[in-house]
Amino acid sequence: EEKGDTWERSFSQLPDETQSKDTQLNRINSVISFCQEHCTDKPSFLDAMLPLKTVGTGEEIDAAIDEVSVDGLYDNANQLRAAIESSNEEISRLKAQKQTIEQFSFMGDDLPKLTRLKHMMVEVVAVSGQGGKAFLLDERIAKGIVLAEQLFADQTHTYYALAAPASDSEALKGVLDDHGLHVQPTPRVDHGAAHEISFLDGKLGEAEVVQASHMREANRFADSWLRKASLAGGYYESEKNLAASRTGMAESGHMFVARGYVKTEHLELFKLRMEKNVPGASLVECDIPQKEDEPEEPPISMKWSKWIAPAGLLAKMYGLPSYTGIDPTPYVASIFFIFVGICLGDAVYGLMLIGIMAWLKRQYHDQAHLLDFFQCFTYCGIAAVVVGILTGSWLGDLTSIIPGMGWANKIRTSLALIDPIKDSQLALYIAIGIGIFTQIYGMALRAY
Repeated sequence: EEKGDTWERSFSQLPDETQSKDTQLNRINSVISFCQEHCTDKPSFLDAMLPLKTVGTGEEIDAAIDEVSVDGLYDNANQLRAAIESSNEEISRLKAQKQTIEQFSFMGDDLPKLTRLKHMMVEVVAVSGQGGKAFLLDERIAKGIVLAEQLFADQTHTYYALAAPASDSEALKGVLDDHGLHVQPTPRVDHGAAHEISFLDGKLGEAEVVQASHMREANRFADSWLRKASLAGGYYESEKNLAASRTGMAESGHMFVARGYVKTEHLELFKLRMEKNVPGASLVECDIPQKEDEPEEPPISMKWSKWIAPAGLLAKMYGLPSYTGIDPTPYVASIFFIFVGICLGDAVYGLMLIGIMAWLKRQYHDQAHLLDFFQCFTYCGIAAVVVGILTGSWLGDLTSIIPGMGWANKIRTSLALIDPIKDSQLALYIAIGIGIFTQIYGMALRAY
């Protein structure tokens, strides 16, 4: 509809591409998982315990994105996975079959006849422990209606052969049912036990060769693609997040609109980038929209100093405050570090913790997301040192026991303000006081 020189056009949401991006991300993650499982360069125990990220330069990431064909790698990984699983299943089947025949090796060359008996019923059973042998006292066995003979024993079970004429088969079945005996399946073979075992050994050797070949191929694949796939995985994750953010945009025939939030300190830089990348775009500041009679909650971005930032991990564990609320980080962190210091309560333990964290920070200096975690425990170590000095705990009172450490013991006792062992009543009052203070402290923060 034309109104003067203005055209009115309806806006529509941009197409949702998150599902396709999510599929790509899931596939590349499946490839990464396969490569991590079969890579010959296995991570150390510590590397495996920590959530490490693959770090690369911009050039490496661009090269990885160009080289990685997600669908192709996904198909190759699935083919290798299926081949390995198939060979593993075949080996397991052959081993189980061999074990079954070994249990009937007492039959020798007569093993094929066992399944063709017409006038006799023979069952092999496995029992565990002395309690499982109670069936030998059964009246039917004692009277000779059912014959029982021990065949052999391994580490966990003893194997017996139970036999009875076909006319007394019900008596044999009664013994099995009454005592809950586990019957070993009778193998159907054409040759003697030794011949069948030799044949299965040959088949097992062939299957293990095939398995080893698949494993070598999987190792080569994993060693070639693990790093590249990991770098590309970060790109596809960002693509998924970008697709999710695009769902908040709307477009008409000739323009699109996006609504979002920008940090005040980044606003000027954002304007410059918009002018450079989207010439002619307009930025309009608007009020926070209402949602069901309540204002929409803006995204929370905390700004911490260098020294407080490591303690931000504690705030994130319990959830960030509302946009208009206070930042609880310094208050929560102070109590946390004090309590950890009290729990450790030893100067040497604290120094050991500080040393370990210093080594970890040096060892994983390229893992920026872990440095705050290590620094947080460094603060815990400092708190433990302080509490240990104030309570005179340097590996307990070890300095008073070791010969030649008298000088250290004098320093320890001179710096201590309280001995929790000698002044146990005072230590109890202090503990109760700390508990009361933290309760009031927490209630005051909540009220504020």
